[in-house]
Amino acid sequence: MDSTQTTRREMLISSELDHPAREMERHAMRTETEVFTSLLRWAFHDRNLRAIVVNGSRADPSQIPDALSDYDVAVVVSDLDPVRSGDWIEQFGEIMVRWPLNPEPTFDAAWITQLVLFTDHIRIDFQ
Repeated sequence: MDSTQTTRREMLISSELDHPAREMERHAMRTETEVFTSLLRWAFHDRNLRAIVVNGSRADPSQIPDALSDYDVAVVVSDLDPVRSGDWIEQFGEIMVRWPLNPEPTFDAAWITQLVLFTDHIRIDFQ
């Protein structure tokens, strides 16, 4: 096989692989409006949910959030059991990392923390 054939073969193989630019495009970061819309949709459709409160820098009108600013969301529910499973989090996007994997009470029996980083690099801290 000469070098021309090798180069052509390598080009064909590399064109079949997922290009990093396409991967980034597929996981483009959602806008703040999109994130808030998904939170509101959840609030209006989940009967277990009593209230959600966005706090932290995104709730402060004097702050300008940057690309690394997370969303701090306090969640009030009627029943903690459905929240413990963590299945409800997937409605906000494809999960890259979440901590803890199996949420348990944080400060007291009625307080659970779930920190989530999605594949589009949005981070939401649910408490």
